[in-house]
Amino acid sequence: MTNDDSQRIEDHLRTGMEAELVTARDELSKAAAHASSLEAELFAVATRLTAKEAEHEAAIAALAKMRDDLFEARTAVDDSQAKAETDRATIAALKERIKKLENERSFTERAVRKVVRTVKR
Repeated sequence: MTNDDSQRIEDHLRTGMEAELVTARDELSKAAAHASSLEAELFAVATRLTAKEAEHEAAIAALAKMRDDLFEARTAVDDSQAKAETDRATIAALKERIKKLENERSFTERAVRKVVRTVKR
């Protein structure tokens, strides 16, 4: 093989290797652009997830507040029911007392009428 042949083979190999290098660089550039695009999409998704997480935390806090309010309302209802029971018992006792007083008054009126009749005679 002559020097010229060796030189042509080297030039041919160099040209082929340079072409492969250019192709590899193009592919790497495309891959880098794709990776950058994916990174931007992932960042957008992470941002949305963070916002959703904040919404969920706010909803959980609102539910906790509602639970506390419900507990307070139930306590108030229980207290009101207990007071109503006490008031019903008091009313029943007062009605019973009124009946006794009416009976006593009726008895007293009859006794007074009897005495008046006796005195008139």
